[in-house]
Amino acid sequence: MYIPKLIRQLIDLKEGIKDEIGMSGSTVFLYPHHVLKIREHHDGTLKKEYDVLNYLQGKLKVPKVIAYQCLKKYDYLLISRLEGEILSQSKWMNEPFQFIDLMVQSLKKLWAVDISNLNIYKGIPYKLKLARHNIDTDDVDTTQAEEDTYGPNGFIDPEDLYKYLEREKPDEDKVFSHGDLTLENMLVNHQGEISWIDFDRGGVACRYVDIALSVRNIYHHLGYDTKYTDYLFDQLGIDPDWHKIKYYILLDELM
Repeated sequence: MYIPKLIRQLIDLKEGIKDEIGMSGSTVFLYPHHVLKIREHHDGTLKKEYDVLNYLQGKLKVPKVIAYQCLKKYDYLLISRLEGEILSQSKWMNEPFQFIDLMVQSLKKLWAVDISNLNIYKGIPYKLKLARHNIDTDDVDTTQAEEDTYGPNGFIDPEDLYKYLEREKPDEDKVFSHGDLTLENMLVNHQGEISWIDFDRGGVACRYVDIALSVRNIYHHLGYDTKYTDYLFDQLGIDPDWHKIKYYILLDELM
């Protein structure tokens, strides 16, 4: 794949390893000290991530932007490579409550970001517009959905789900939101400190966007025993709003 001269001059003098873990839609190459993301620029995804990462410098432990280039067809984003293991592959996965503690740490640090000067809104209107686009372009993968999203006890199809989401929009408690807080987008070092990657969905949104995906992380990796979600909300110090949790898990099905 073509890499612009400016980018080639900055990356390590080795061939990058293609990342097969992420599901961001970008082509990602890993170097010893850098990460290069390449994506068609028609949707502006990498420009959005570039803007969010620049805003977060000095506020959160996130990659540093080394270079960004927009050419005729593709955008190129070169960022620093963070230390640490992907949370889903770390030793912490063997300790359920310590694993939840890491998610609590992650949520609280994200919410502590000052959004008073952040003009990147990723709330419900933005997400529904993106969902509408994904449906219209047949870009919704129903095979990756939760088991009960579609079928006899769920929705007929993505269009049916979209109508529900339009009808049941909750109010928004606005904070800084990562927007795609899967275990693959969080890194943890040996001291148990969290850092984050993949911020193309990041911006101002309801705090329940990231709460909902944290609950889904628990369901996927620890099961549905309520002691785990009870512990999550005890540590967060809030009473769960299960309507919002359901809403944002369902909305993520169309992202």
